[in-house]
Amino acid sequence: MVIGPPDTALRIQIPILVSMSEIAAFAQVKRPVVSTWRRRYPDFPAAVSERSGRPLFDGAQVADWLITSGLGNATPAELRSELALFGIVALRERFTPWQLIETLGSLLCLRRLDSRPLTEGPGGPPSSAEADEVLWSAVLRRAERIDAEDDFLLRELRSLDATAAPLARLTEDLVEAAYEEHGAYEWLLSARSRLGLDSLAADAVAPELRRLLTQLADLRIRLEHGESLTLADPHARAGDLLASLLD
Repeated sequence: MVIGPPDTALRIQIPILVSMSEIAAFAQVKRPVVSTWRRRYPDFPAAVSERSGRPLFDGAQVADWLITSGLGNATPAELRSELALFGIVALRERFTPWQLIETLGSLLCLRRLDSRPLTEGPGGPPSSAEADEVLWSAVLRRAERIDAEDDFLLRELRSLDATAAPLARLTEDLVEAAYEEHGAYEWLLSARSRLGLDSLAADAVAPELRRLLTQLADLRIRLEHGESLTLADPHARAGDLLASLLD
């Protein structure tokens, strides 16, 4: 998956080029299914580039096609979130994994505290050096106003320059898919291993154990009986177990 040249027609303004294997991954199907779609449906998006002789497709066009056609096993929200996450992963060459998590988390926090989008609509205006400068300057002004005492996010955002503006656009795409900042941040944390943040992924609770502990806690029945509950995890790390219990 690579970042392609700008295209102002796309909703996601950092054009994301994806391979057929990557299409299969975010559509939640086997790789041969994508070949079948490409052969059987004449309106399947055409390849826009290639890498090592393999075709690359515009990720936004493919996601829109999947949503319109209803094919694949992913919901529209999952497709949009996956596309945004693909874009974030593609920026690992520009930012460290910790920078990605900290910056995106800070941007989500700013959006929540300010109760306004970070950009002009989903994805914002097309990315260019001038547009990035304007957008990031606006983000920093809002951060200085909302968090003047640097209690939450100001230091993290001030540590970066306008090259981080694409992250503000991708933040909006994540929120659009998740419908609110909390869900967007949970998606972001769930993708931490893909971002290369191994220190937070190494000791993650296995899905089977997480389901077992959720069943044993039986929060729904306890809450229906009006019981008072205290949830604690002495080794919370990224909070997977607590998030699972509260879902």
